[in-house]
Amino acid sequence: FMGGAGFIILGQVREPWHFYVAFVFLGTMGGMSLVLVSTAVSNWFVRMRGRALGLTFVGPGFGGLLTVLLVVLIEAYGWRTAAVLTGFGTWMIGIPLSLLLRRSPEAYGLRPDGDNQDSSAVEPTVAMAAAGTLGPALESLLTARQVVRTSSYWLYVAALLGQQAAISAFVVHHIPALVSYGFSFRAAGFLVLVFTIASIPMRFLGGYFADRYDRRLVFAGLLGCQLVGSVLFVFINGLWTAVVFEVIYGTGWGGSNPARLSLQAEYWGRNIFGALMGIQIGAAAVGGLFAPVLVGWLSDATNSYRIAFAAPILPLALATFLVLLLKPPRRPVPLLGDSAVPR
Repeated sequence: FMGGAGFIILGQVREPWHFYVAFVFLGTMGGMSLVLVSTAVSNWFVRMRGRALGLTFVGPGFGGLLTVLLVVLIEAYGWRTAAVLTGFGTWMIGIPLSLLLRRSPEAYGLRPDGDNQDSSAVEPTVAMAAAGTLGPALESLLTARQVVRTSSYWLYVAALLGQQAAISAFVVHHIPALVSYGFSFRAAGFLVLVFTIASIPMRFLGGYFADRYDRRLVFAGLLGCQLVGSVLFVFINGLWTAVVFEVIYGTGWGGSNPARLSLQAEYWGRNIFGALMGIQIGAAAVGGLFAPVLVGWLSDATNSYRIAFAAPILPLALATFLVLLLKPPRRPVPLLGDSAVPR
């Protein structure tokens, strides 16, 4: 509801504060819907969580292709009418679909992954947690208070902050930077489409690989793709190098979200998944707020987007390194209270 209202308000903008109100509504939808949907999917899947999250994130990838429809609406009716139509469309499509979400399978007498009640592939028991015998595909019984007192969780949050800083700067300055490199607006728009298309298959494959291999290494590898792409972006000198950049960066960004969230659920469980995700999204927003401003300031100061886009390379490199330092909780989990804190 808030997202649709934000678009409708956007179509009525007459003063700067109208614009800010509209984007408070839109930002609320963008931030909270990601947490809510990811939490629901994580609750319903354990062994196949990566693939389920991957399929979920395919949706936003295809949603990016709807930009073409928005362009048509804007050209035919103007941006104000297009914004209002988008708002009503969000209500008519988004609200009914949101009502299909269910919190967890246990509330309906079901098990994650569609397992039978007597299946051995179930959530870990308290005894398993206390004995420290949790397998790589199972989940611990930690509380949120315990988790936020561990170093691994804050390494994870810091890695997400670095990644978010880089992608936010990229999204805001992507087309202006390409234009400054000598590309036309139309060519820059085509390259953004290449980025979007390249990210779509990896949104599923990133989750698939996370189910089959060490999620920490999968996530670090995808961050590495973004890091390589960031370095390449500084040295773009023609259409083909730009296309290669879009494919590499799109691949890394597309696969990183399902791999990252699968890693979070594996390390710290699904019973506190939403709370932990809310904390890290809030922390990552700090990077998303300042990085585009920094890149814009550097571009103005040096009159060069190439120099400006050297700045996001460092947080991506740091994020990749921090993920490799992550360690899963191994010490026994206390059955009552929270005096013992896992590493």
